[in-house]
Order: sequence, then C-alpha cells, then structure tokens
Amino acid sequence: MKAEFLQSIVRDLTIWTRDNVCETYETASLDRREWEEWEKRVLLAVQNLVLKLPDLHNAIATFVQGAHETFVEHFSDEFKAGSGIDSLTEAEIDRLYFSSTNDANEGGLGSW
Repeated sequence: MKAEFLQSIVRDLTIWTRDNVCETYETASLDRREWEEWEKRVLLAVQNLVLKLPDLHNAIATFVQGAHETFVEHFSDEFKAGSGIDSLTEAEIDRLYFSSTNDANEGGLGSW
C-alpha cells in the first residue's frame, strides 16, 4: 500500500511538480484525500521553482527511495505486504492513534 505509493512517485518524478498538481491528490497524496490549503500552497511554491531547481527531480527520487528503504524495508516490518498495518482497512487506519514520538516523556519534559 504505502510502498506502492512511494514507488509510483519514483516512476513519475513529475507527480508533485506538474501543472495540475493540485488536482491530482488521488494519485499524488499518500492518503488519497483532497489537498489541504497549506499543502496546495507548498505544491504551488515548488511548482514555481521547478525551472530554477534543475536537480529537483533527482532530489525527489533520492528522497522517496530513501524513505522507502528506511520506512518500508528497515524501519518497520508491519508495513510490509500482507502484515500488520498493511492488512488494515482504511477505516481501521483512520481509527489508529500513534504518538508523534517514540518517547512518552518527551512532551512533558519539553514543556517543563
């Protein structure tokens, strides 16, 4: 599921930089939900810089390949096809809660 999404980005490096990027949320966003306003602003800002950033698509490819290797291959077995999170339905995923960090004390210590 998520691994396939990352590979789709590698196959089409222009998916986040093309002219109609704000209309392509079903294939260009991980959750396939319509872009939020701040996401649209980021995508449009990147789109406006494409000509000034000749290595942008190489950077996207490197980022996505690194994310795939880290999160799918090394970081968590539950994301692999047929196991754990990969086998959950969209409704089950929407109901899940994950801490934003792996340190339960981080929030309390940071505010202290």
